[in-house]
Amino acid sequence: MTLLVIGDAMDTEWAQTIVSSETLIVPVVGNPASENDYAALLSNRTAKLGYNTIFIPADVRSDGLSSVLEGFRKLHNLAGLVLTEPHDAAVLEYVDSISDAAKFVGAATIVRVEADGAWVADVIDGKALVRELWKSGVALKNSKVHIFGCGSAGAAVAHAVARAGAA
Repeated sequence: MTLLVIGDAMDTEWAQTIVSSETLIVPVVGNPASENDYAALLSNRTAKLGYNTIFIPADVRSDGLSSVLEGFRKLHNLAGLVLTEPHDAAVLEYVDSISDAAKFVGAATIVRVEADGAWVADVIDGKALVRELWKSGVALKNSKVHIFGCGSAGAAVAHAVARAGAA
């Protein structure tokens, strides 16, 4: 078995991950993939939590999305996908089911691979915001919320705060 160590033991800001055949992978699919640092940020976070999972940037042109996703379905150690522009809406054509939030938004930020191999699309921007507000002591029930922005993230926030009971 070949091991690859990701991270720097001298750098206390980064956790260390040992990559092996047991490592779960999560491609961060976008174009261009270099416009964000999600892969490094999420790999570091999962390592700190003790998960054997890495996130890998996957720069996929729109004309190659179908064949790339078909190939990903063949990976036994695929935990899911993180989607960015321009693939967040197009991926809905390739999944087995779509959450209510992703249906409302018309796009997905993640695809989860279930134990039976089914791909489930979801959007988590709004859920994450609501969770962080709740952790900070902000109650949304019956609150008036003004949302500025009308893209996918704004729609995801609108869906999540409405489900949390905002007026």
